[in-house]
Amino acid sequence: MFEKVVLRRSEEGVPVTKGEIAEALLFYQSVHIIIDYASFRGLVTQLGMDLFLRLLALPSVTAVYTEEILSTYNDNNQFLYAAIKFVGDQERGELHSRKKRLQFQIEKLGFDKKKALKYAERFLKLVSKHDLSSDHFVQNGITRSARAQLQDQSYINQCAQRIVANQLGCKDIDSSLFLNVDFIENSERFRVRSNIDFDFITFKSKRINQVLVISIKRAY
Repeated sequence: MFEKVVLRRSEEGVPVTKGEIAEALLFYQSVHIIIDYASFRGLVTQLGMDLFLRLLALPSVTAVYTEEILSTYNDNNQFLYAAIKFVGDQERGELHSRKKRLQFQIEKLGFDKKKALKYAERFLKLVSKHDLSSDHFVQNGITRSARAQLQDQSYINQCAQRIVANQLGCKDIDSSLFLNVDFIENSERFRVRSNIDFDFITFKSKRINQVLVISIKRAY
């Protein structure tokens, strides 16, 4: 049996599922779950609120809850890595506490206000609470850490070339392709310059995917 595993939302954006947790509990002594809004809603829908809370109370399970969602903001081709959070609703107005915001999310899952409040209180006692922009996950926060990586131009070009190769189904790609990042002075924003034909890549990758789908259908 392995010692510990951390479960989080996948790179494709798929939230943590009950199947992943069940498998982890079989093979690991300790399971740590990173829970955002999407994973919270998914697990409550799959397990029910009571069973979800019982899961989090297990000695072998720990969890961290984050309200923030990572995004890339585009303002007239000036980009910014951002961590955003839901803070209110048009009907309810601004929700000033984490507990009130979570209560509102639970209500949206079909629970009445009183029960939603009790569930929110129980959940928040079972998990640690941290923002993605805090030092908890990585020093200086995830958004600033990601921006710092953009300063390595060689790394950025290699990543861009590899992504293009994967999209086009090629092993090798033209080394003259580049994607340069220009930082805006006195700002956390940046611009991108590139000689990559993104429209062509999108068109070609769609054609490749269509061929794969047809091939799979014929195989069956």
